[in-house]
Amino acid sequence: MQKVKRDEKRGSKFRFYNVTPAFIDNPEFVVANTRRIAREVGLKRFAFSLSIHPQGMPASAHAGKLADFFARMKQELDDEPGIELGILIQSIIGHGWSGHIKLTNEPWQRIVKLDGTTIQRMCPSDKRFRDYIIKAVGKFASLDPAFLLVDDDFGLRDGECCCPAHLAELNAAAGTGFENGSQLLAALEKIPASDPLKRTYENLRIETSRVFAREIRAEIDRHDPSMRCGYCMPGSGHVFAEEIARILAGGTEPFVRVANAYYLNTSTQAIAALQGTTSKRIASVKGIDEVIDESDTYPQTLRSEGATALHAHITSGILDGLSGSKLWIADFTKPNPEAAAPYEQIVHDNLGFYDELLGTVEGIAWKGPVQPVPRIKDNYDPLRPYTPSQQAEFAGNMLCRFGIPCTYEMSDRQALRMLAGGNVDYFSDQELLEFFKGGLLLDSHAAYKLAERGFARYMGCSVVEDDSFIFSRVLDTRTGKSARRMIDPSMKRLMPSTHETEELLRLYASNPGGDSQADMYAGAGATLYTNEFGARVGVTVFGPQMRAYNLLAHGQREHIITMLDCLSDDGRMEMIVDTQQDVSARYGTCRDGTALLCVFNAGIDPLKSVELRSLRYVLSAERLSPSGEWGEVGVSDYGHGHFAIPVPLTTFETGIFKIQLK
Repeated sequence: MQKVKRDEKRGSKFRFYNVTPAFIDNPEFVVANTRRIAREVGLKRFAFSLSIHPQGMPASAHAGKLADFFARMKQELDDEPGIELGILIQSIIGHGWSGHIKLTNEPWQRIVKLDGTTIQRMCPSDKRFRDYIIKAVGKFASLDPAFLLVDDDFGLRDGECCCPAHLAELNAAAGTGFENGSQLLAALEKIPASDPLKRTYENLRIETSRVFAREIRAEIDRHDPSMRCGYCMPGSGHVFAEEIARILAGGTEPFVRVANAYYLNTSTQAIAALQGTTSKRIASVKGIDEVIDESDTYPQTLRSEGATALHAHITSGILDGLSGSKLWIADFTKPNPEAAAPYEQIVHDNLGFYDELLGTVEGIAWKGPVQPVPRIKDNYDPLRPYTPSQQAEFAGNMLCRFGIPCTYEMSDRQALRMLAGGNVDYFSDQELLEFFKGGLLLDSHAAYKLAERGFARYMGCSVVEDDSFIFSRVLDTRTGKSARRMIDPSMKRLMPSTHETEELLRLYASNPGGDSQADMYAGAGATLYTNEFGARVGVTVFGPQMRAYNLLAHGQREHIITMLDCLSDDGRMEMIVDTQQDVSARYGTCRDGTALLCVFNAGIDPLKSVELRSLRYVLSAERLSPSGEWGEVGVSDYGHGHFAIPVPLTTFETGIFKIQLK
C-alpha cells in the first residue's frame, strides 16, 4: 500500500471515497473484495465504515473490535499498490435507527427532544459519553488511516436537546425558568426566528457540537496533526456544517460531503430537483474547497436508485461544483458483491468521463436566469432550519423540468433573478433592492410580499388578495391566442399600475350567459415593466406554486419561456432544450470560449434527439464519451434558430456536449 503524503494536492482527478462494510466476522472476504475493487473497478480510496455509537456492554469492547479489524485490513492490504485506507466514523451520536430500543445499558444521557421524547441518540452533554468517543477516535487515529470522515449523525438535530443539562444551560443563558421541553417548545413556537430566546436556543444547540468537535480534533492532533478529518453534512445541519467541518479539520484542508442523496426515489423528477438541492448545500459551505457528493443508493438496491440514476447524480454534482464522491453502493447486510455490480460497472466505465468533466467545468461561466440562494444568518427558524431550501421556486419546479438552463447563486452580481412566494422572506431589503436593479421574474405571491415591504414602485403592477378572484380564459396579447385555464388558489389578482406596464397575458372570467366574446376582464395574467433602474420586471400569476394541473398544462412552458425571453438582454434566452417532455439542462461558457451544454432526460420516454433553440448559430457539437474523449456528433439546422443534435437519450441518461457557435 502506497503511503500518501498528507499535504499532497488533489490534482485534477475526481476523488471517490468508496464506503466499505466492515464484516468483522469475515475479514478474508473484505480483503479479497477490496483488492478486486481496486484492480477491476479502479477505485483506490476506501472508507471503512466503523460505527462507534455505543453498543453492547461495555461499549468500549465493540469499539475495540472495530479498531482491531481496521488494523488487520491495513496489514493485509499493505502490498496493494496505490490504495488509501481511511475510516468513515459512521456513527457517533447515533442515526436513530433503533428508535426507542436500547443498544447499550451504559448509563449515559440520551437526547431528549423538545416534545419530551427520549431517544437512543446519545447526548454530547454527558462527559462520560464524550470520553468514550474520544478514546475510540484516538485509537483509530493511532492506526494511521489515510483520512477520517465523521458521518452525518454528528451534531444536535432540530428539536434537540432538552435533557436536564441542556435545559439548565438554556435557562442560565436566557434568564428563563423552563421546567421541561414542552414548556420551551410552546414558547419557541410563539416567537419569530429573530427573537433572542430562539437565537440563544440555536446558539447553544450549535455550541454543543462545537465543543465536541474540538475535543475530537484535539485527540486526533495528539496522534497526528496532519491527519485529515472530513465531515458529512446532516440534512438540516447545513446551517452549521462549514463551522463544524473546519473544527474537525484542524490545521488540515477541510472536506465536506453535502447532504444531496436521492435514494428511495426512482422518480425521474429527482434529477430535476437535484441541481437546487446540491447548489444550496454547496453555498452553505462556500468557504471550503473540497466538497463531495452523497452518492448513496441506500439500501443499495436498484429499486432504490438505478445505476443510470447514480451516474446522473454524480454528473450533476460535478456540474454544480463538487470535486469528489462519498460512494456508498455496497450491500452492508452481508457479503454480496453481485449486488454492487451494476453500480461498479457504470462508475468504472465513466472514470475518464468524471475526470474530464471536472476539468472542463473548472472556471466555467454558467448562463441563464439566477435562482438566488439566501445567506445563512439569523434569518431561519431553528425549529425548521430546512424550510428556506424547500420552498417552491421557478428554477427547481419549472425551469429544471422545462429544458431551460438556469443557475443557483449566492452572489452579488447583477443578473436576472427569480423569486416566488416565501423566497423573498430570506433576503434583506438591501439585497432585494439590488435584485430589482438587475431584473426580476416574480410570481404573484412574491410580488404581494414585496409590495408589503415597499417595493411596489419597481414592479409596475399592484397585487390584490381577493377571495372572489376567478378566471377561466387566458389571452396572449402578443399572439392573440386564447386558452382555457382552471382557477388556482395559489394565485393573486394582478392589475397594471402604470401606463408603461405591458400586459403579456390577460385573464377573463366566463360570461354567465355563455358568450365567450363577452367574457369579463379579471385582471392581468402576466405583466412586464421597465423600472427606474432600467431593469425589466415580469410578474405572473402562473408561478411554481400552481397546482399540477396548471403547472403541466399546455402552453405553461411556453408562457415561462416568453416571460424569460422578454426579460433577457437580447430579447431571447441564449439556449434552451426545446422539447415537450421533462428535460433538465445546464448551459455555460468554458474558459476557452467553447459553449457547454449538459442535458439530462428527466422524462419517462426516451428522447430521439436533443432539439435546441439557440440565439446564435450552432456550427458543430461534440459529446463526452464514458472514456473521457470528445467525439463529433453532428448538428441538424431546422432554421429560425432551431437545431438538433442527433443523439438519443434514454430515461435518466446524460448528454454532455461541447458546442461551437457563430
